[in-house]
Amino acid sequence: MENKLTKIILTIILGLAISFAQEAVTEKLAVYVSGAGDAAINKALGSKLLVAMTQSGEYVGIVNHDSLQNELANGNGDIFQIANRHGADYVCSVSMTEVLGAYSITAHLIKIAGSQVVKIVSTDHAVKSLEDLTAISNELARQFFPSVAFAAPQQDTVPPPAATPAEVAKESDSGKGKDKSWISFGIRTGFNLSHIYAEYKVSGYGSGDGDYGDNGGGLLGLVVDFAANDWLHIQPGLMLIKKGMHDKKTGTFNSFYLELPLLLSLKLSMFRFNAGQYFGLYLGNKDIYIYNDKIDIGLSTGVGVDIGMFYVGAFYDYGLTDLSAVSCYNFYNRTLGFNIGINL
Repeated sequence: MENKLTKIILTIILGLAISFAQEAVTEKLAVYVSGAGDAAINKALGSKLLVAMTQSGEYVGIVNHDSLQNELANGNGDIFQIANRHGADYVCSVSMTEVLGAYSITAHLIKIAGSQVVKIVSTDHAVKSLEDLTAISNELARQFFPSVAFAAPQQDTVPPPAATPAEVAKESDSGKGKDKSWISFGIRTGFNLSHIYAEYKVSGYGSGDGDYGDNGGGLLGLVVDFAANDWLHIQPGLMLIKKGMHDKKTGTFNSFYLELPLLLSLKLSMFRFNAGQYFGLYLGNKDIYIYNDKIDIGLSTGVGVDIGMFYVGAFYDYGLTDLSAVSCYNFYNRTLGFNIGINL
C-alpha cells in the first residue's frame, strides 16, 4: 500500500515538473542590425535591443550573440541559416537608413521556421550617443510588446534619485522622437503655382471653361499636430499664402490669403498622407471682376515625409468658392504647392 502511494505521489510530482518545464520553455531570439555605416553602432544597437526585447518574458537571447553578429557582419551566409545554427527560433532584423543626420529605423520580427514575419515596427531618431541607442531599442521593444511595462536597464547597484516630472517628460521625449507627445507644433514654408479655373455661360455665345495661367507664389505659417494614435493625426494650421493667375491678355493678378487648413493626416512610418478642407480670407481689395466675396473655401490633399525633425511635402488645393464678380463667369482657385518645415 505504501509503495503504491509512493508511486502515485512520484507520478504526480513528475507530471507537475514536466508541466512546469514545458511552461518554462521560452523561444530563443537573435537580433541583427545593419545599415548604420558604423559596425560599432550596428553591434551596440543589436545588443541593447536584445536586452530590451527579452524583458518581455516571451524570448531569451541565444547563448553566443556576439559571435552571431560578427558572422552576419562578415557576410558569411544567409541570416536565417546562421541564426538557426546558433539555436535561434526568431530573428529581429533591423535596417537603418540615414537621412539628413537622422535615421529611419525599421525592425522585422521573423520566425525562422517558414520565414514568417510576425510584426514590423519603425521609428525615426538621431544617433549621437549611447543614450540614443538605448532610447531606440526601448521604443522598438515597446512597439513589439505594447502590453509590457519595460523597466529601465540598471547601470549600477546604487538606486538613482527620484526623477522630477520635467526629467520624466524629457526622458520620454528622447525615446519617442518626433512623436514625443500627443500634441506638437511645426513651422512650414514653401512655394506654389496657382491659376484660376474659369467657367462661363454667355447668352448668345454658348458656354465653356478654361484656365488662366500659372502664377508663382509662396507660403509661410504654423501647423499644430494632434496625435489621436500612432497613425491618425489631426493637423490644423494658419498660413499666409500668395495665389493668383497670369495671362498674356489680362496680365498678372496676385492674391494674398490668410488660410486655415484643417487636415486629417494618415502617418505610416515616416510618410504622411493628408486630406481635408481649407478656409481662406482674402487680404486684398475687391476687384471689378474678381472677389465678390472675400472668403475662399476648398479641399486640400497632399503627401509628406518626416525626416527626423524635418518635413518635406507637396499639396494641392481645389477651390470650391466662386470668386467671380461677373454674373456670367465662375472663377475658382487651383494651387499646386511644395513645402518644407521643422517639427518642433
